[in-house]
Amino acid sequence: MRTTVKVIIPIYKTTLNQWENAALANNMRQLATHPIVFLKPEGLNINPITQQYPQSTVMEVSDNWIGTRRGIAGYN
Repeated sequence: MRTTVKVIIPIYKTTLNQWENAALANNMRQLATHPIVFLKPEGLNINPITQQYPQSTVMEVSDNWIGTRRGIAGYN
């Protein structure tokens, strides 16, 4: 039986700071052999991020759970 791993990376804001960009770039390099999904709140435009990492896919969830209303506290 083969187990498939999917890497889920929550994104809750449009613009990432320098440290967040560096961490994301490192994760994308280190985990490149696995499917990567960006988890984002409904309505958040993350096109600059998805254009930089076209190998990823995007899943939208309610902005009550992860989003600008609650920020990082929404998924911690």
